[in-house]
Amino acid sequence: MFDDQVQLSDHVFDRHFDGKVMPQDAAMHGTGRNLSLEEMAAYTEHHRHLPTIKGREEWQAKGGFGLGDITNQLWATTETQALYITDLNKRLDGLAVLAGTGPIDHSQFVAAKAAIANMGTLNEAEKAVLVQGCAARLAAQATKH
Repeated sequence: MFDDQVQLSDHVFDRHFDGKVMPQDAAMHGTGRNLSLEEMAAYTEHHRHLPTIKGREEWQAKGGFGLGDITNQLWATTETQALYITDLNKRLDGLAVLAGTGPIDHSQFVAAKAAIANMGTLNEAEKAVLVQGCAARLAAQATKH
């Protein structure tokens, strides 16, 4: 989409929700993938800039970025950050379920199971114990009805 000489693309959301981008966007933005939250954190620590924003070295080499280029970088960054916020919110929902002790419904079980799967500091046996505990709480909810 063009506006004031700026071509915008929804390649971030297309890649996330559809698993691919339109051919014209792939030619411009590549066929890579969106980074996970953990990958993004590692990238920023190593490169000292967001993966969706060109770094200081490229800025200096090019003498800055054009309006269209920086607009696209910020557009992609905003969409990427929205995906990270959604991911973090889901993880928090799962952790909230884990912090409780009462019966849970199916959606809460799914959230807790996803949060457990993302717990990189736990081994598979520890994760299984947590999932089993949530499954028992789900079963308790089912027997209440």
